[in-house]
Amino acid sequence: MAKTNAKARTAAAKTLSEICAGPAAPVGWKAAPTDELPPMFEPFSWTTPEADEASHLNQLQAISRARDIAFGVANVLEMLEREELDDECEDETGRPYPKLFDCVVRGNLKRLAIASLQMLGATMDAEIDRANRNAEMRADT
Repeated sequence: MAKTNAKARTAAAKTLSEICAGPAAPVGWKAAPTDELPPMFEPFSWTTPEADEASHLNQLQAISRARDIAFGVANVLEMLEREELDDECEDETGRPYPKLFDCVVRGNLKRLAIASLQMLGATMDAEIDRANRNAEMRADT
C-alpha cells in the first residue's frame, strides 16, 4: 500500500508540475518534490502547526477540545432555553409556538451537556495534574 501511495503522490506531483508549468504558473514556481507535498488530509485543529510543535502540545489540544465542548454545550443550552421561553409566548394568532424537541430529546440534550462538561472537567484536571508533575520534575533537576 505504501508503494501505491508513493506512486500516487509522484503522479500527482508530475501532474501538478505540468499544470503549473503553463502560462498561469507564477514566475520561478516549481512543484515541490513528492517528499515535501502536504498530506491530502489533516484533522482540524484550532492551533497552528507551529504551536502544535511547541512543548505544550497537550495543553493546546486540551484548550481546543475545551473550546469545542464549551461552545457546543452553550448552543445546546441556548436551544433548550429558547424552547422554554417560547412556552410563555404565543404567535400572532394566539397559539403557542411549536416545541423544538420532545421530552426524550430534551433529556438527551441535557445529559449530553452534563456528560460533556464532566469530560471537560476531567480533562482539565488531568492537564493541571500533568503541569504540576512537570513543574515538580523541573524543580527537582
